[in-house]
Amino acid sequence: MAHVFAGGIMASRHKEGYFDTAELLGRGWTASLIGRFLGDPDREARNPSDSGGPVLHWYRKDRVLAREQDAMVERALHRVEQRRVRKQATGRRQRQRDFSLFKEYFPRARALEQRFVYFCGPTNSGKTYHALNALCQHTSGVYLAPLRLLALEGQEEIERRGKLCSLLTGDERDIKPEAQFRAQTIESLNYDHDVEAVLIDEVQMLVDEQRGEHWVSALIGAPAPTIYLAGSPEALAYVEQICTYVGGSLEVHTMERLSPLHVDARKRSLPEALAPKGRKAFIVFSRQAIFDLKDAVEEQGQHAAVIYGSLGPAVRRTEAERFRSGECPVLIATDAIGMGLNLPIDRLYFVATEKWDGTRVRPLTPSELRQIAGRAGRYGKAKTGLVGAVFQADLDHVRRAIETPPPVLPVKRLRLGLSLPLAQELAQLRNTQSLARVMQFFAVMQDSSGLFQPQIQPQVIRLAELLDEYPSLAFDVKYRLALAPVNIDDPVLFAEYRYHIEQLAQPRQLSFADGTNDTRGTLTLIEAERLVKLYTLRLWFAFQYGKDEDIELLEERRDAANTAIEGFLRAKAKHHRKRCRVCERVLPRFSSYGLCQRCFASGRRA
Repeated sequence: MAHVFAGGIMASRHKEGYFDTAELLGRGWTASLIGRFLGDPDREARNPSDSGGPVLHWYRKDRVLAREQDAMVERALHRVEQRRVRKQATGRRQRQRDFSLFKEYFPRARALEQRFVYFCGPTNSGKTYHALNALCQHTSGVYLAPLRLLALEGQEEIERRGKLCSLLTGDERDIKPEAQFRAQTIESLNYDHDVEAVLIDEVQMLVDEQRGEHWVSALIGAPAPTIYLAGSPEALAYVEQICTYVGGSLEVHTMERLSPLHVDARKRSLPEALAPKGRKAFIVFSRQAIFDLKDAVEEQGQHAAVIYGSLGPAVRRTEAERFRSGECPVLIATDAIGMGLNLPIDRLYFVATEKWDGTRVRPLTPSELRQIAGRAGRYGKAKTGLVGAVFQADLDHVRRAIETPPPVLPVKRLRLGLSLPLAQELAQLRNTQSLARVMQFFAVMQDSSGLFQPQIQPQVIRLAELLDEYPSLAFDVKYRLALAPVNIDDPVLFAEYRYHIEQLAQPRQLSFADGTNDTRGTLTLIEAERLVKLYTLRLWFAFQYGKDEDIELLEERRDAANTAIEGFLRAKAKHHRKRCRVCERVLPRFSSYGLCQRCFASGRRA
């Protein structure tokens, strides 16, 4: 920089790359900025008195412009950072939502003074029996079950008490016009239909990682002045929290097991456990183990009924009746018998205590073990229930679960589901019609009230991403379709789902007539089970968007597939034995290998 004197000799320096102080002030520089960023100017060799004029400070233009450019960049970066901070703060404010007002999404329930009555007890304590008795004292009511099979049993129990009752699930309808009672799965509860009383069964499911939000919503939003609950003691603290939250009163009826449950003193070998003595159940956790065990039972001249998860409710009921009637003194089942199905089991043996949960093989939790073991010694069916195992490690695991009192668990946040009104509100907040984006945003939201933990299943988000590909579908339609009972990991079922979505998006009348409905030909058991799932999915679409004749046709086809499955289960189990993938010899029972010993030793792997 140069410090020079005013005068004619310096006038040209304006054009030679210098600014004077006045010019800098005109460009917006303050005196403090000049001193801070440009420093003292360099002095010229000339003496001020030589010019006779005022002393001027001259600053090199390139340095001034460089500083201004730096300052401009700094200001731009500062503005960007300010916008980022504001956006983050806005995002935090949106994510840090106060969900304590969630109850207001259920105006019919909030308009009532509600009374909660909790029948609280372990398995086989009669809690559901007494809750149903209480429900039927009213002139109208709803029974909410976790399973279609339990909903069907609920309908029968209500009608046994002299009340006409309709059945309503995602894919089944038995509507009786004069009925004032309904039995239905919990996901199908209509929050806009007032009744005198609601019974929520298996209320401990409110902490379930997959479906817990449905129980929470039902507890908060059931449109009835009286809410009956049936469940285990582990759920009591959560029920108390919800009653406090909604301002309802709580009455607790503590119930004890009606028949004692004992753990066998020692493990039993499989032949010993299979010896004909009373009615017994064996618990396993694979389809192949079921049929291997069934073959062992039949080898001793006995008959066995079979219940496992892939069977539809109709077939489960048929197999349960075969066991109840005495046609089959042995029942082979998975944890599918853990809820519902009153069965006259004298002895229950665990052949395994580990299960595949969809992601990994894991031991059964103490709560799961108690739930299954409690099926032994049902009241009025057996005086005492005996629980055992065929392996010592399993017996020890079972004994600890049954003989150790359940721990008092700390109350965690309640699982909060994404209701349609809340989804629509979030869509407006985020200015989007993308259901997937709304769900993804909801999944990361945090409840500032500390009451709730938003919960949404990855499968539902994946379905929402697919539905967003069809802009003609309204937001509420996409929301409903995202909850369809489809396994997206099954390519056949997922293709069926997508086919119906494309029909709805056009839009045109759904078609359910194609070539995948023939149950008269040769089917394997797995193919028949898949057909039942296929027709169940189609029935769900038909109830939502189809016609009565579609429903009748699909129900007939599903019944035919169920009949085929029943035929497989009545047949000798040797037809289902696992075979070597090379030579097709029958493998030993419970073999975890795909090759026989001979093929393995010879190195044959084809």
